[in-house]
Amino acid sequence: MATVTFEKVVKRYSEQAVILKGIDLEVRDGEFLVLVGPSGCGKSTLLRTLAGLERIEEGAIRIGDRPVGDLPPKDRDIAMVFQSYALYPHMTVRENMAFGLTVRRMPAAEITRRVDEAAALLGITHLLDRLPKEMSGGQRQRVAMGRAIVRSPQVFLFDEPLSNLDAALRTQMRIELKHLHRRLGATIIYVTHDQIEAMTLADRIVVLDKGIIQQIGTPAELYDRPANTFVARFIGTPAMNLLDLEPQDGAIFGGAVRLPGTTRRVVAGIRPSDLAVATAPGGIRLDGTVDLVEALGATAVAHLRLDADRRITAELPAAAARGLAAGATVTLTAVSDRVHLFDGETGLRIADRA
Repeated sequence: MATVTFEKVVKRYSEQAVILKGIDLEVRDGEFLVLVGPSGCGKSTLLRTLAGLERIEEGAIRIGDRPVGDLPPKDRDIAMVFQSYALYPHMTVRENMAFGLTVRRMPAAEITRRVDEAAALLGITHLLDRLPKEMSGGQRQRVAMGRAIVRSPQVFLFDEPLSNLDAALRTQMRIELKHLHRRLGATIIYVTHDQIEAMTLADRIVVLDKGIIQQIGTPAELYDRPANTFVARFIGTPAMNLLDLEPQDGAIFGGAVRLPGTTRRVVAGIRPSDLAVATAPGGIRLDGTVDLVEALGATAVAHLRLDADRRITAELPAAAARGLAAGATVTLTAVSDRVHLFDGETGLRIADRA
């Protein structure tokens, strides 16, 4: 396995279409790193520059100590798994997995050994003689992974590999991918637009927007200390509530939250899971009118209007939400220490309170 380094990488198609804007990033040896962000943020383009499928205009890319920016894809020692399985329909599973090794004229005995080991690792030994049309989507994706594993590359690249699967199968495959990473000890760079995938799979997450890295950190770091309002909105389901507020005497929420040495306009962030139906005085109190309650089994998501222009979402235990009806007025509370503060002008996180 190896480290991967991007140094001030720029990718543009024209002066108006700059997709990557000076990316600096180091992927650690053996790390499971996830690139996440909305459509058009540059995450797949960054992966494709590493794979050699896109040329960069500025900067450098290294795998280990070796610059690879000018190397063709076949010489970069990477393996890529795409959203589409890209299996040859007329070949069996064994033939699909072995194809890349056969093209490289690897000895037949070594090809057989690698394919059998990868198939056992992925639990698809019983499928080796089947054609792709005879398998489910999850089985085909395992075959695509096996085709990458037999290569024994320095770096594995995954470009939204679970997007075509149903919700239950995506959950199962996420677990299997994490187990696979632990067994292989591989360096994996994984692209997704699904922040739940990012949170459950990653050692570290890179959040991108408009070709710029917004934050790099562990899932816990991004959830507990988002660097700006973009990350705060993007990481977490339901999304963080963001309220634009004007401080009064250096405080917000009627004095419940003191600001750290600033009186400027702030954005207060509150996770829906940090809100509760009022049962006692103290902390932050918000009065709202219920618009809708989504029942999710053990929990429910309540959507409320604070006023004509502001909405808020609360994730509540099912028992607490059971009595809420559309049009009802409800008081929600939150602990002051769980409020995130962001600069109202820049969107950047304000230094945590002491």
